[in-house]
Order: sequence, then structure tokens, then C-alpha cells
Amino acid sequence: MGGRVLVLMTIDERGLVVDAKVKESSGHRELDEAALSAAMRWKFKPGIKGGLKAITTAVQPFTFRVES
Repeated sequence: MGGRVLVLMTIDERGLVVDAKVKESSGHRELDEAALSAAMRWKFKPGIKGGLKAITTAVQPFTFRVES
């Protein structure tokens, strides 16, 4: 099993992912859930808008490949 998941993340002013949604599914529920779980643990440098920290969004691809 392998596939690619696109995850849409909302990142708060502290750089924490506060929401993650599957934008494009791999077609495998387990891979989609693994991508969401990983995304929720990430931390980013906060976005800046008008010189102030701001809530931002990002899209991140997760590619899973099974190697034997």
C-alpha cells in the first residue's frame, strides 16, 4: 500500500497546527489518518502579516511508499 495525501493545515500565531484536514485523499483511510496525525504534531515559525504574528494556512503533501 502506498499513496499521497495532501493536508491543509491551519497554523496559529504561536506556530502550532490547530487544525488539519485532508485536501486530497490517498484513497486509503489509514494513510490519510497517519498524515493528519503527523501534521498535528508539527510546529512552524509563525506567519507575519503587517508586522504581527498571524494565523496562516499551509498545504503539505505526505507521500507513503512501501518498500520490500
